[in-house]
Amino acid sequence: MKLNVYTYSLPFKKPFAIAGKTFHNRTGFILVLKEGERYYLSEAAPLPGFSEETESDLSSFFERLDPRHLLPNPEVTSGYEQHHTALKHLPPSLQFAFSGLWHKRLAVYEDKPFTKLLYPYPASRVSINATIGMGTPEEVTQQARQAVSDGFTTIKMKVGNDFDQEFNTLRLLRKSFPSLKIRIDANGAWSTKEAAKNLKNLEPLNIEYCEQPIGVDKAESMAWLRSQTHIKIAVDESVKSLPDVLQILKLNMADLIVVKPMLLGKFSNFMSLVSACRSKGVQIVVTSLLDSGIGRMMSAQLASLIVPSIHDHGLATGNLLLKDTISDAPLIYKARYATSNIPAFEEASDLQFLNSLTQVFEYEL
Repeated sequence: MKLNVYTYSLPFKKPFAIAGKTFHNRTGFILVLKEGERYYLSEAAPLPGFSEETESDLSSFFERLDPRHLLPNPEVTSGYEQHHTALKHLPPSLQFAFSGLWHKRLAVYEDKPFTKLLYPYPASRVSINATIGMGTPEEVTQQARQAVSDGFTTIKMKVGNDFDQEFNTLRLLRKSFPSLKIRIDANGAWSTKEAAKNLKNLEPLNIEYCEQPIGVDKAESMAWLRSQTHIKIAVDESVKSLPDVLQILKLNMADLIVVKPMLLGKFSNFMSLVSACRSKGVQIVVTSLLDSGIGRMMSAQLASLIVPSIHDHGLATGNLLLKDTISDAPLIYKARYATSNIPAFEEASDLQFLNSLTQVFEYEL
């Protein structure tokens, strides 16, 4: 076997602003494990403002990495424990990447989708939302009209810049699309007082939920805010690890947890999160980390383990990129992501995109 690591830099169609930062390119690492004629792919792509580690940190790990401990033979009885023990020493995005390689390879040996290794009855498709860019009320309405035409029943709109304009836009959207689910994301832009006032004003518009209305450092205020509005409160930037989630649940900070699986690390952490949220009656929405199609497919497969799933997931972000690694567009139709059609491995003919990437590490296993 051989493991190759590549770096990628994918331009956004237009600069993308999130968590107080503006990105022109999405960068990260693609891991390719070759076993015979099979190629298993995964991704590690920290995102500044969200991830605790940087790409430089990952490069340092790659320089001293021994993948044999991370990817032991799945036929060996001790392989599972060896794999999980080795993962503990890696940053979250690398845990995510190697957990993906391990589960994909094990799934081939077990002759079942890797999702069934984690949960016996995963969904074959997951519902997803469309993200609407800000603009004039007419421009936003046109975007929503196109999303509805494409089969989406839920849209997400960024707020937090000019509330009066945003309120008028949302009011026009609700008038134009009475049955459309509309969720908003403030990215922590409001003060606690502003959030309480704004959400109260938005209540007549039947907003599905508001994501991160206030900053991540206002845990007690978030719990209080929930008592001030009928609109459900979701946390996103506040979720960077499994301990974060457990603290959020303990403090009753949110009605929903927005999860970017790569931030959680190994897949078992994701399953622990699902179990903890279920025990508290808190819903989960899975979103991408603006990663490439390889990472999005892995996140979509994890989203299929949330059964039943009440809210649509935020996985339709490939259209933000000017180009991709392996596109997941063929898997999406009428706002449904066909997770059961995602292959465990790729053939050599599917790897032409690697020619445009830079190989930075190679390991013989």
